Amino acid sequence: MKASHPLSPGEAVDVIKPIWEAENILRIFPGRGTLKLTFDLVKRRQLKSLDFFDAQIAATMLS
Repeated sequence: MKASHPLSPGEAVDVIKPIWEAENILRIFPGRGTLKLTFDLVKRRQLKSLDFFDAQIAATMLS
């Protein structure tokens, strides 16, 4: 779903930066096999467009 009133890039950074810098937030980084798993998910599930990014998130969580 598209946002009806998306933030400007500067506004988006202002919203996300404090969350990223918060000490109580666990950050998850992709591992070595994440991209391969992403491609596998995309092919297996026939994902398109923005669903690719959801596959990246899922692959990061699974790896």
